[in-house]
Amino acid sequence: MAELVRAIQQGKLSRNRHFEAFKDPLVQEARTIHRRLQSLTQLLEQHPARELEVAAVRERNQVRVDVKVTRLHLSWTARFSPTEYGLLLERHAVQSFPALHGHT
Repeated sequence: MAELVRAIQQGKLSRNRHFEAFKDPLVQEARTIHRRLQSLTQLLEQHPARELEVAAVRERNQVRVDVKVTRLHLSWTARFSPTEYGLLLERHAVQSFPALHGHT
């Protein structure tokens, strides 16, 4: 699964060129995971770190990520499997948030 998500992220598995592959439920799931990771990454990139409160909490077999944009009174929560969370930590935008590391 992780390799499929990475391929989608890197543009190696585009929907236009690999239309038939996207009918596969496994590829559809990878695309959904990619979108969730991309949404969080974009949120982290769009706001200065000083405006964000970011926390990661280990819950049973998941990691819950909470993001608060203090200036906008906006909060965002997502739950990721350990594999998905590992993919999140690979993204450059996440590197500047130490609170996210160490929960895999």
